[in-house]
Amino acid sequence: MIGIVAARPEELAVLLESAEPARGAVSEETVAGRTLLYRTIQGKDVVFAVSGMGKVAAGATAAVLAERVSGVILAGTAGGLGIGILPGDVMVADRVRQHDLDLRPICPRWTVEAQGANSWPCDPGYIAALEAGVQAALGAGGSAAMCHTGLLISGDWFVSSPEDGDHLRTLIPDVVGIEVGGASAAQVYYEAGVPCGIVRTIADRADADAKEDYIRHLETNAGELLASIITTALMWV
Repeated sequence: MIGIVAARPEELAVLLESAEPARGAVSEETVAGRTLLYRTIQGKDVVFAVSGMGKVAAGATAAVLAERVSGVILAGTAGGLGIGILPGDVMVADRVRQHDLDLRPICPRWTVEAQGANSWPCDPGYIAALEAGVQAALGAGGSAAMCHTGLLISGDWFVSSPEDGDHLRTLIPDVVGIEVGGASAAQVYYEAGVPCGIVRTIADRADADAKEDYIRHLETNAGELLASIITTALMWV
């Protein structure tokens, strides 16, 4: 069973519409306030979940799914913080970090004492599958958009000013994208030993136009593009 999770229902709507009913007896259940929808895609059993926005919501959903799935794909949108990352591009995370986690002086910045690391890796097999899915989706549409693989940072903060974006780029020079939940979910899956992959379509540049760009992106092709990417990626995981 593979989990497919997004923060908002719009991000999964197209994929969910194309999915077949679950082959097993359970087609839907609610656990700890999370509705889980069991379906079949590409002959594989999947479970859909909408986590809600923010690190707490993402982490809580991950805790529910970690005992039910053999792997998980986190799908959704992000702001492009890296140089040359533009709206319409797509990123695949190879590692994630909570940029607003700061336990100094107990631990170094971004670090939880038990782990001793300032980021959590995504699963190599899922990274490769999602990269293949992105390339296929962009190629099929004749898009000039680019696929970027790298560091995704998360925090309970919608970045929408050039000053804040510049500050984070200076603080974390190798950042590619920023959003509000993936890092906390990925930490849960990593500690539970569940392979995790993360794909984000770039909605905005985390600047003064971020709100309008984000809304426009959700209303246009975000769900369709994510559906195409995940459908292909599921062939490889």
